Amino acid sequence: GPPLGFFSPALCAMQSASQYLEAAGCWRNISKLSEKDMLVEDVLNFYLIIRLHVIAFLRFREGLRTLGLFEQVQMCTEAFHSVFCGPVERLTAESVMDLFTVQFSEEKENTTLNFWKKYLHECDGMFDLLTFATATDLVPSIGFHPTPSISFFSSSDPSCAFPQSHCDANHLILPIVPSYELFKKHLDYTVCQFSVMQDI
Repeated sequence: GPPLGFFSPALCAMQSASQYLEAAGCWRNISKLSEKDMLVEDVLNFYLIIRLHVIAFLRFREGLRTLGLFEQVQMCTEAFHSVFCGPVERLTAESVMDLFTVQFSEEKENTTLNFWKKYLHECDGMFDLLTFATATDLVPSIGFHPTPSISFFSSSDPSCAFPQSHCDANHLILPIVPSYELFKKHLDYTVCQFSVMQDI
């Protein structure tokens, strides 16, 4: 076995941390080295789960109590459910169109807007499209801030005119191209590349 006094530094460290371990509910007498893993797991459980999450929840609750809102939430849980949990809406072409305000500057942008509407009706990856434009695949229960918007740009070479987004501003910039097929091809490619980059 190990020489006498081999475990003294470890026992000394445990003694110095005993108040913390007791407060965390993790204090136990360790008689074998193999019991250290259970102690480490208990300390991590306390710190990462109980301390961080419970304290955050308690602070949130106290914040709600400041204005008397916590008591209202307790009395009318059903009424506040959608505020805190938000219904997870199924995204449809119409709901996505309603999210965006369109910023026109030229008459020819109407054609591109019609391409956009047609694309939404044909689109399978509505969540990927929303993520590309806003950096989230869900509509927040309190809505987007700023409101998602669409603007347009022209390019001298339509074959290189790919959609752009400024996720921080919830802004989608669509290219003005001569055909729906080219519009769809570029938007599919851009959204697919964005999705792949998100997964890396």
